[in-house]
Amino acid sequence: MPVVPVRDTVKEWDRERKTLSTVDRSLLYRAQTPQAFRAGILRDAYAKAKAEGRRGTDDASLVEEAGYAVTPIPGEEANLKITVPEDLRMANGLIGGAPDFRIGLGGDAHRLVEGRDLWLGGVRVEHPKGLLGHSDGDVLLHAIADAIYGAMGDRDIGHHFPPGREETLGISSRKILAHARGRMEALGFSLVGLDAVVVCEEPKIAPIASKLRVSIAEILSVPDARVNLKGKTTEGMGFEGRKEGISAWAVALLRGTAPISASEGEAL
Repeated sequence: MPVVPVRDTVKEWDRERKTLSTVDRSLLYRAQTPQAFRAGILRDAYAKAKAEGRRGTDDASLVEEAGYAVTPIPGEEANLKITVPEDLRMANGLIGGAPDFRIGLGGDAHRLVEGRDLWLGGVRVEHPKGLLGHSDGDVLLHAIADAIYGAMGDRDIGHHFPPGREETLGISSRKILAHARGRMEALGFSLVGLDAVVVCEEPKIAPIASKLRVSIAEILSVPDARVNLKGKTTEGMGFEGRKEGISAWAVALLRGTAPISASEGEAL
């Protein structure tokens, strides 16, 4: 029969003293299957066990009790026995093959104008100007949503939320990112990590970065640690440097958990 050494420290319960004591694990092995016996020996072992009303935990235990020697051969740690649901999950992990990682890049830019609120990362930020757009203009959430869509091989925001339509006018970008999260889950993906950058002269991103990270993580239903955010300036260059607008870029790393393509999920 195949066996593997017991590497964990093993304890024995003393019912009388109500305490544990350590067992010498160098003499202990974990039994595995398949186990092989001469047919006559195995039949004899089962017959004796039935006659004596004994039940073994495996074939080898009955053969041992019948007085036969059992020879060990080296087993394998990966030779899992499926007994409880946890065993099945471990086995699935071993035979699942290489993880299906996908990377997506998203970017967006909007003009700063007076008379609008400034939304970044799903948070209303105090600023004299806001971002112009068919939605609330949240360039950060738009970049993140497109990064997630892209990683899945899915269509972009413009496909899922066409501009110019009355029903999408002024829509909160939190709903857009929530839609991307829903598509991600429905298509069998999970977010491993997200890195985003906001490019602008004002407002300063560093003082509010933590608040934005928490907001983004909440929308995506992931731990804060999976979301990274930073702000950059262009040292006066370009439309960001002239304070005419704000841009954002994001990279999303997804892990596939089900063999469903974005095209197959169009009905979802």
